[in-house]
Amino acid sequence: MTNGSRIFREAVIIGGLAVFIACLTNFKLIIQWFQGNISPGFLETATSPGITFISLDEAADLLTQEGTCFIDSRSPSLYQAGHIPGALNLPYEDFEKIFHPGLIPTSQNIVVYCEGGDCLSSVALAQKLVEHGYPKIRVILEGWQGWQTAGLPVEVSHSEEK
Repeated sequence: MTNGSRIFREAVIIGGLAVFIACLTNFKLIIQWFQGNISPGFLETATSPGITFISLDEAADLLTQEGTCFIDSRSPSLYQAGHIPGALNLPYEDFEKIFHPGLIPTSQNIVVYCEGGDCLSSVALAQKLVEHGYPKIRVILEGWQGWQTAGLPVEVSHSEEK
């Protein structure tokens, strides 16, 4: 056996042991992450004043309450393919073109979502709404992907184009 292959083999063994020990040490945390019980730590309320990050369960409860407006910040084509029932499509990229004062009463609770995962257009849209005087903004971190995966209600828009 050559010296280089022995060093490589030992490095692989040491690396494997390090991963094994890390997984063993953080086993409970890893299980919680796979179950979806840990929200992304890169989004903190302190860095997003006026915005509350909520779970899918909280969002599903708000769907049944009067005075709550859901806003889908995804593109119109994604919105038409499926969205939360009754949600308004307000893509972040088109905010300046679509939004106008009075579009959504400021007294309403607003729940914003995007695709989920690494999509942050919902947070950016929520920040714009806070800047426009909306005091009750919530963001679903799990987004549309999480909503669908959880088997929550879905609505599909039919395009008028044939």
